[in-house]
Amino acid sequence: MKDGLRLGVLAACLMAGGAVHADVIDWMGWEVRPDTTGLKPVYLGVGITNDLLHFNAEVPTSYGSVYAKVGQFYDGKEVAGQIGWRYPYLLTGTDQNGYYLGGMLGHIQNDRLDGDRYNRFGGALELSYVWSNIHRLNAASVAIGAGVEKTGDSGEKKRAKPTILFSYTFGVGAF
Repeated sequence: MKDGLRLGVLAACLMAGGAVHADVIDWMGWEVRPDTTGLKPVYLGVGITNDLLHFNAEVPTSYGSVYAKVGQFYDGKEVAGQIGWRYPYLLTGTDQNGYYLGGMLGHIQNDRLDGDRYNRFGGALELSYVWSNIHRLNAASVAIGAGVEKTGDSGEKKRAKPTILFSYTFGVGAF
């Protein structure tokens, strides 16, 4: 239940952060914004992030792409999820293909503490290459992040340490 509550709070914070980000872009006077002309409003698909197999949904907007991933780790026993945001850094000319910078929050790895497996919550900053058009939205990314520190009943501690995440997602225009 705690993880569900954490993800709910996280989703609310991400939406608030998106609104703040939009104001910062306006304040800085950046003229370059993602052009969503010719893209579907929602892309649904599948992917893998390290050992997390997931279903994903991505929504391209004029303030970047927002995505959500829900799945399970290879050796996990509970549902895991991630939410994130990407903003184009350098577009390569065709469709909305290009390099995107962003961040994500959610379960970044499966770990063991007191003999039990659990999904480790954390966050990461990412660099992605995105291929997108009206039919598909694919993304390959590398991120660096860390999981939160956790102490077990026996006093054993799982400290926050840097983790590299590799991800590939494949989505098709849903509606």
